[in-house]
Amino acid sequence: MLFCLKHEPWYKNFSFCDKQIALGKSSLGIIDSYVQPVFNQYLTLAMIMHGEIFHYGGKHADLWRENDDSNSLIPILNLYQREGNEFVKELNGSFILAIWDFKKETLTIANDKYGLRPLYYFKQKELFVFSSEVKSILSIEEINSIKKEDERAIAEFFSFEFILGDKTFFRDIKLLPPASILTFKFNDFSLKQYWELKLQENNRSFKQKESLEIAKELLCQAVSRQANGDQRVALFLSGGLDSRTLLTALTRVEKSISTITYGIPDSYDVKMAQLVANTLKAKNYFFELDPHYLEKWGRKGIWLVDGMNSCFHMSGIEVLPEVRKIFKVMLNGFGGNELLGHLSWGLVKFSFMKNQKKFLTQFFLTVNQPFPEAVQPLLFKAEFYSNIKSLAFESLEQSINQSQADHPYNKIYYFFIRERARRSNLLGLVMDHSQVEYRAPFYDYDFVDFVITIPPHQRRLAKFYRELIVKKFPEVALIPYQRSGLPVTASDLQIFLSSEAWRYCRIRSAIRYFLFLPPHDVVIQHLNNGCVTN
Repeated sequence: MLFCLKHEPWYKNFSFCDKQIALGKSSLGIIDSYVQPVFNQYLTLAMIMHGEIFHYGGKHADLWRENDDSNSLIPILNLYQREGNEFVKELNGSFILAIWDFKKETLTIANDKYGLRPLYYFKQKELFVFSSEVKSILSIEEINSIKKEDERAIAEFFSFEFILGDKTFFRDIKLLPPASILTFKFNDFSLKQYWELKLQENNRSFKQKESLEIAKELLCQAVSRQANGDQRVALFLSGGLDSRTLLTALTRVEKSISTITYGIPDSYDVKMAQLVANTLKAKNYFFELDPHYLEKWGRKGIWLVDGMNSCFHMSGIEVLPEVRKIFKVMLNGFGGNELLGHLSWGLVKFSFMKNQKKFLTQFFLTVNQPFPEAVQPLLFKAEFYSNIKSLAFESLEQSINQSQADHPYNKIYYFFIRERARRSNLLGLVMDHSQVEYRAPFYDYDFVDFVITIPPHQRRLAKFYRELIVKKFPEVALIPYQRSGLPVTASDLQIFLSSEAWRYCRIRSAIRYFLFLPPHDVVIQHLNNGCVTN
């Protein structure tokens, strides 16, 4: 199993075997170079962990202060002894951990609220196997010989580019859900969730001015927590809103940080990223992508994510070895749009859909890619397609119903956070982890606990998100957003007309002239010259 997890010769492997339990870890040795598993004082508990803790709950701050930096798992074991399975509620971080109790002969596995470190498991009678990658589980001959494909997972993957829920391509191998505590003792298996994602339906007490200040303070706190450490930390920077927001928040807490941008030279996304870095006086390292990167790296990308992610998301794998020569830990804007809202006119129509059937049908058409239902008969044999043709829609309906939300926008963003982000976007970070450690400040517990109280209409066209940037991070508000091609300060009408012009007609210049909005090249030239200040 460890051999399958060791993706580079410089990985550090640790293992421990006893009569009933075998624990092991393959590590990059960046944030966890110490030997694992770690044992408590009386050698009654053994623990391994993948990830890190950024903050303990207030009443357990003493454990954090007493923490030995060379062995950060001891405070967690002490907390487990204090609180039992409730211990995990006090941990603010990105982690998956396993604790073996020698006396009770019980295995306890727990992860963070959002499942930022995937863990897969297989159970059958007295056998329980878990690993951070599916291939590692399949390396066990007894499991590999009985594996059966999950037809529903296959239908979902070709309909959405990712698999939903806890499924994998194999029927008996499951993904641990977010915020889970799993216990196993011979035939006794238990899986419980200690936290649920509940988006605010109607927050009557919401006040935008005060909320913007709170969001800024919590985001600054999050980046301050995650930019710390002995290792050199950098930020992946694109032309979007998420990474520029994090970079500006870092300047508020006086954290000097370098940025990494990769892509095609002179592309719009690269230009906007470099403009953001220049504006905030951050050193930017640019890595050019080879147009044929997929031919060279596609097979490895598929291996790293167990085939559960689209090749569309594998571009960064080419630059990772070079990035690692400079930086060991990377901050990522993962989750910003999902938590604060997408600047998308295509989603606006769903705000007004009260009919559940119409909503599901239209939303399915929106997310049904890369292979729409009309194309799928060409992909599969007729008999197989007849078995799966309605499964993807059924899965989408089940996922939406799990949200228990009434407002259509809350249904959409529940799906984005719990499904698309966790089962697709996150695998990009997992791929990064083959070379560097990753951190996602938007998923700091304190920040998320606040932003999920934002009313649904504030996520429409990223209203709250854009106001946060304009009012609290104005330095980057005038730099065009790579999706709309307009500054963040642009009005809804300007965004609508501009997006329609980009998509459907050739009169963009006329529309911009009518709105008194200068073309992209003029805005960029003024920003480069330092002429535009408000």
